[in-house]
Amino acid sequence: MPEFGTNNVLFVSTMHNSVYAFDADANSPAGPFWHVNLGPSVPAALLYGPDADIYPEVGILSTGAIDLARGVLYVVSDVLVQGAPVFFLHALDLTNGQERLNGPVVIRATVAGAGSESLAGAIAFDPMQHLQRPALLLANGAVYIAFGSHGDQPPWHGWLMSYDASDLTRQIGVFNTTPNGDAGSIWQSGRGPAADSQGNIYVITGNGDYDGRDQFRPELPQACRSGPACGRFVYLGGLAIAVRQ
Repeated sequence: MPEFGTNNVLFVSTMHNSVYAFDADANSPAGPFWHVNLGPSVPAALLYGPDADIYPEVGILSTGAIDLARGVLYVVSDVLVQGAPVFFLHALDLTNGQERLNGPVVIRATVAGAGSESLAGAIAFDPMQHLQRPALLLANGAVYIAFGSHGDQPPWHGWLMSYDASDLTRQIGVFNTTPNGDAGSIWQSGRGPAADSQGNIYVITGNGDYDGRDQFRPELPQACRSGPACGRFVYLGGLAIAVRQ
């Protein structure tokens, strides 16, 4: 924080799409070092109808990731754009909250498949049907973002996407858990994907279609073995077969 000197900082994100930076050593801080709002949040009723398990709005639900080397905080916001939800990936400067690294970018993805919501052999990511609950993961020079469903309202899939941590305009990997079926959310109770020392990424999928080949529920898919340039995902079978919803 140039105008405040060197500080321990607590970063807080909210469902109203606000991000704050507070003095972590102050018992009663007078105010934040900085505050930004990333756009109008999405009314829960638009996503859930009368049976909302998140209320009254959906904004920044997941825990962001801090990149000290680049000096940014990555967060995903759910923003109401022309009456519909749109997910954005941001890289906010740790010192002032300003957008960096060519952000924000709209989160989009398409995979080949004949599963739910497929059209002409392809499935497009549908922000209306998905929730970005798991924490973000920074690994392999990439930011990993996982999605599950809104209260199991069909149709939905589990999605895992990765973006170049130095240039948010570069999407470098997309994985759909059930490209020829339905469901298979990645929730993880809000915990983020895990990474090992070889660069493998692990997520746990929830209830959905399963065939052991390209439909994974509840299992432990392994993603992105080959580092930041990878554009494909692979499956490591059976390690989480005891994990059930």
